[in-house]
Formats: sequence, structure tokens, C-alpha cells
Amino acid sequence: MSNTLINIGVPCIILNAAVDVEPGDVFALPSRACVMGWQTSFDENPSTVSLALEIAMEEVGPWTSLDTSTTVTPALRTISTPTAARFIRANIVDNDDDAEVTIELICKVP
Repeated sequence: MSNTLINIGVPCIILNAAVDVEPGDVFALPSRACVMGWQTSFDENPSTVSLALEIAMEEVGPWTSLDTSTTVTPALRTISTPTAARFIRANIVDNDDDAEVTIELICKVP
């Protein structure tokens, strides 16, 4: 499997207008620990949504939830504890209104 590498300091869309309740594509993280920011946006604000940012050491898992959001309006979240996982993905856990979900991620050196 080939995964897109997320480069430090370069924003990357890890989920693009997705509606299905399932994990998105897997992305490779930088080889050094980084802090992250992730921003959610929707084509229209859902009445309920549950999103998870998940990490793993192997591209097939096991996956661990790094952060979650149930905010139904666009939001910017930060993870200030350096993360040294090798892979990351976004997971739509709940999306009652089938809103299109986009998630952008940026990794920075702590």
C-alpha cells in the first residue's frame, strides 16, 4: 500500500467531502514527533456528527483515537502533545444528515 506522506508545515486534506460513516484514507506521518492542528468543515452544518482522528504504528492498525470532535460547525482543533505514530486517518463515526465532511491536517515541529 502506498500512503501520501504528510510533510511538516504543509496543510493536507485527509478527508475530502466524505459522507459515509467509515474511516478515510491512511496517510503516513513525518518520521519525527509532531504536534497537529486539524480543521473540520461541512457543506452544510449537520445536526449531529462524530469525527475521530486516529493513529497507528502500522498502516493496517490497530488504530487508536487521538482526538474526537462532535462540533457541528467548522472548527479548528489542536493536539499539543507531540505524536510519534507512523500513520493517521480521519474516521466519520456518526453523520446523521449525510453532510459532506472535509478535514485538513497540519503537522508542526514542537
